[in-house]
Amino acid sequence: MSDIRPRRKRARDVRTIDPTMFAVQKLRKGLLWIIPLFSAAIAGCFWMTAEIMVPTILDIAYRAPAVQVTPGMLVSPFLAALLILGMVLGGMRAIPLNERIVKPVEQAMIIVMLGAFVGLWLVPIMGIAQHFFMPSLGYYPCNILRGNPNKWSNDWVLDTQWCVKGQTIEWVKEQARSAVTPGASR
Repeated sequence: MSDIRPRRKRARDVRTIDPTMFAVQKLRKGLLWIIPLFSAAIAGCFWMTAEIMVPTILDIAYRAPAVQVTPGMLVSPFLAALLILGMVLGGMRAIPLNERIVKPVEQAMIIVMLGAFVGLWLVPIMGIAQHFFMPSLGYYPCNILRGNPNKWSNDWVLDTQWCVKGQTIEWVKEQARSAVTPGASR
């Protein structure tokens, strides 16, 4: 019989590229522009939430004389959370961490994506619902005020006399203050 020698393992060819390592390198290159882009979008979402969404909710709660409702503002908190989790998950994938560590972040991202999907469906529903609920709060639609940016937002006033073409929401609020302030000149 012939001599049976154990076969030696083939030496790994240095020129072959590990596909997972190639994906990690591409992800790292992508993160160079994704992180600044996502950071700017996150800042925009926080600005939209702080400057548009919160004041609108407070104006409605405190019965402001004029309110501008933008249904699309519902998506901004979900979008900010989605972008933050996307950056975190991208960083975790660029480092190649254990799947046990990455799994909870992926599950949180799925939950936020579902919330964002629900928020997207609420945009047209809120646009329709505001025409039913704002009159029950005493508001009247007024889309002729100056500064009404587009068809996706609606102006609402408490008094129909304040709905004057070419005037701004600030003018309506000033008219309401002067109507309440005793001894104010008109």
